[in-house]
Amino acid sequence: MKRSEYFDIVRGLAILMIVLGHTNLYAGAFVYLFHMELFFFVSGWFFSVEKYGADPLAWFSKRLATTWPRYMVYGTLIALFHNAFFRHGCLPAGSAPYAARDFVRAILSTAVFQNEETLAGPMWFIPLWLAAGLLFASVIALSRKKATVAVALTVLLAALGIYCEAADVHTPFYLDKALLVVPFYLFGLLLRQHCPDFRKYLKIPVAIVLYILSIFLLRMVNRHAIFFDLSAGQTYGLLFYPVVAVGIVHTLCLSEFISKSRVLSQVCALLGKYSFDIMAMHMVFFKVLAVLLRKLYYRDPAMDISVYPSFIDRGNYPLGALYIVFSIACSLAVGLLYERVSDQLNKL
Repeated sequence: MKRSEYFDIVRGLAILMIVLGHTNLYAGAFVYLFHMELFFFVSGWFFSVEKYGADPLAWFSKRLATTWPRYMVYGTLIALFHNAFFRHGCLPAGSAPYAARDFVRAILSTAVFQNEETLAGPMWFIPLWLAAGLLFASVIALSRKKATVAVALTVLLAALGIYCEAADVHTPFYLDKALLVVPFYLFGLLLRQHCPDFRKYLKIPVAIVLYILSIFLLRMVNRHAIFFDLSAGQTYGLLFYPVVAVGIVHTLCLSEFISKSRVLSQVCALLGKYSFDIMAMHMVFFKVLAVLLRKLYYRDPAMDISVYPSFIDRGNYPLGALYIVFSIACSLAVGLLYERVSDQLNKL
């Protein structure tokens, strides 16, 4: 399917929410209710039943071919700069400098989507996304494109995922967590199949009502001290699904508002297009900015900037905004550079 600016806006909002959550300042508990799951929903919307409905491995190989090179490049770069970040005190307590064997191990681990670098933490999403996508493509193939069978199989996988969470079952490549998110792939696909023009129902008055209602419902969940952390297996069983569904509606309405502004839509769509690069690199630039602020702004060499995911002076909120702008802008620059170098190499 051709690229959609509207869904690039959705992706852009999703990655912006991830960066917001990692600053520990702005709406963290709120966005943690649904931000990561938006990517599974969008992937489901763009899933081609015609191309991959009978061949799950074709979907997997296609996505592997596009994601592995980026993952490998960024994971390797972060590993190679490990000692520099260690010297500047950017890594949590217990970290140690790398010897040659450690660099080799880190790079080989990256090659199989098992990068363990602290600052590459957000990249855990990539093997999860691939595993969940392969499960979903397998569901479509096994259901022989029958929606009722696909729904039944998805419910079974989700139930197994809930059991794994309750029983503290952990598997390689986050397969236990991938089971939990297959329903969001299916939600996206079914919405496209049965209501591809849903945006015509999101007229501004309707979108405003749904948006306000979604904020009320999500804030109500937060008031009960509930937020989801998929990486830690904290999804509260069945509650996970209706809350994330509300979060998806919330983001679709917000995307509709943004699409009315030429400037905002272009900015958000750009973030969506380079969401992989921002996800992979924003933690790195959090720490780069922390080093610069310690040296040039605070002028305090003893300042501890090892806090993960980010060190921010909580008494000075403008610096929190600086973290967001700086990390996203630098990650975008890296993504553009990667794309240009890749294009040049492909021409050789």
